[in-house]
Amino acid sequence: MSALLDGRWLNGPVLISNWRDFVRWETERDMGERARRIDCEDPTMNYNVLVDVRLRGGIADPAGATIERVLPALGYEGVTGVSVGKTVRFVMEAANEFEAAARANDLSASFLTNPVIEDAEVTVRPADDT
Repeated sequence: MSALLDGRWLNGPVLISNWRDFVRWETERDMGERARRIDCEDPTMNYNVLVDVRLRGGIADPAGATIERVLPALGYEGVTGVSVGKTVRFVMEAANEFEAAARANDLSASFLTNPVIEDAEVTVRPADDT
């Protein structure tokens, strides 16, 4: 057993002379254990988020149509269905992957896309810490 008494950790049997010292020792011991648990746990992780934004079906895509029209002149025959979108990448801090996905979907729907004409696909993966 170890105890914090007068600012020093004592190992081995602890002699506590009175009730107040015992209460103080118990409180400091419990606080130390909680602090060690908090230090050991990483409450948040970083996640790589990829938001792929594209136009909904039935919405005109003039950029895609222009590219598709020019491709045969450049020697690329048989390419059809060209559409142009945007990709947004960022790193997000969250407690777990589910929270990161929920926050990224909310961010995508409320800020990164126009939900009337665009759809988004959100991909969340743990960030590589290397």
